[in-house]
Order: sequence, then C-alpha cells, then structure tokens
Amino acid sequence: MSSYSSTSLSSGSYARTDSSSSIYPSSPSTSPGTTPPSPLSLEPPSSPASLASSSPRAYRSKAPSTQAERPHPRDRAHESQAFGIDPATLIGRTLTRVRRSRAHPSLTLHFADGGAVQVRVVGYDPHFRGVPKTLESDSHVLNPASGATDVRLTVKHAAMITLADKAFQVQGTIQGAGKPPRESRWTQKHAAFAVKFVEEGGWHCIWATLAEYDEKNKETCVFRNFADVYVDSLQSAPTSSGSKAPAHPHARTASPHTRHDSPVSPSSAPKAQKPKRKGRGNRKAETPKARW
Repeated sequence: MSSYSSTSLSSGSYARTDSSSSIYPSSPSTSPGTTPPSPLSLEPPSSPASLASSSPRAYRSKAPSTQAERPHPRDRAHESQAFGIDPATLIGRTLTRVRRSRAHPSLTLHFADGGAVQVRVVGYDPHFRGVPKTLESDSHVLNPASGATDVRLTVKHAAMITLADKAFQVQGTIQGAGKPPRESRWTQKHAAFAVKFVEEGGWHCIWATLAEYDEKNKETCVFRNFADVYVDSLQSAPTSSGSKAPAHPHARTASPHTRHDSPVSPSSAPKAQKPKRKGRGNRKAETPKARW
C-alpha cells in the first residue's frame, strides 16, 4: 500500500484475534497506539495502470495444531458469498500467468487447466466509476512489475479475509490563511483476497482502495477509503464459442453481396429476357433488381 498504510500497518502492529495460530493471515491491529501520519503527506500512484505496492503485511501462515483452532477466514463470510466464487475452489490448481488490467481495477489469474479468474472490486462500474478505485498488493506475484508475468505456482490455500485499515477525509481549505482543514479518521474493515502457494512461503494478499486528491495540488490526498474485493470466474471459452453461433444468422443477413450477383447468374438471366420478347422487357427487367 502507500506510505500512509505501510507506516501504520507495520509488521509489529499485526496481532491475532486470539492466542491460537491460524493458517489464515491475521488482520491489522487497530489499537490507539498505531497512529498513521498525516493524510496530507500521501502521494498519488505513479501510474494508474499499475497496482500500488506497499511494505509486507507480515502475514503468518503456521498450520493449526487442532481443527478447533482454525478460525473462520472472514468475519463477514455471508457477504462474500453474494459475489463471485469461493476462493477455496482454487486450491490445488496451478497458476501459470498473472495479468492486471491497464484500464480497470482487476487482476486476472490464469491456470494450467485453461480456466481463469479475476479479482474485482465490489461496486465498480466501468461506465460510472465514481471515486477512483485501485488494487493494491504487497506481493511480487500479484503485482508484477511489467503488468503481466508467467509463473508456475500451485495454490495451497486461498480465502477471503477481513482487513482493518485507517481511512480518512480532509474537509476545508488545505492551503491559505483560512481555517485549518478538518480531518476525519475511522477504522474501515474491508474484504481482501489472500492466497498461499506450495512453492513459496507466506501469504500473498490483494485489496482495493479509493482515493481522491486536491484539485489544486494533485499530490495531496484528501480522501482515502477501502473497498471489498471478490474473486469471480472468467469464462472466456464459453463466450467465444457462443459468439460463433450467432455468426451464421449475421452471415445470412449480409447475403446482399450474393444477391447482387444472382441477376447475373444463368438461372435468373432467362427470366429477365422473357419480358423483353413481349415488348415490356425494360420495365420488368428492373423489377427483380428492386426486390434484391
């Protein structure tokens, strides 16, 4: 994430919800002792097409000693079921390619079995985007430097988790002799996607942020919040095959190219010559052309 979150969400500020160990990454601590720096020091991302990176969240991945010690992966699991698929269905599959969108806040994961899934932002509408949304990740796998990368990783664990981060909003004039701006801060819980691979240790996590910047000073952030993400299947193969099926009806409607040739064909030529023998051939010879 940005410098704002990396400072307030350092590895030391992470605490488990209980004393037991868990295979899922823990949520950040929201204790009063973890005070983030001023939101006015935030800088916008260097490129809207890239995922914003941050310092590692220090996820822990010790296996539970007993089944009873395994907590639920999310506090709001019932909400995650309303969108997309269960990330647990990715366990055992081999990830072969990671590609992020240059135009939308989405990340596509391709697997060796030919399937693909996308990490998306809940409520994002490409036609009415509203506050700019960005996917952020502290993982070199989920945040490839070039925008896309080929890998060979087997999914060991995958789940939706709940993170707690500090959101803020600045109201009023930031610069000038007027009253100082008013800052509002609150703890925002949001859903994130976490995955662990057999070949690599630790968790890889991705989440979504919303940010607005001052109109006069584009480097000054005046609003920052977090949004839920979800995982949905990307059915590219069925859509491509389905698009070929209606191509035949369109080809039939485009058949006027062949209709222009039909009056010249030998079968239609005698029909056009019969009216000429009766002295009215010029008018009736044009009527077949008008029908086409």
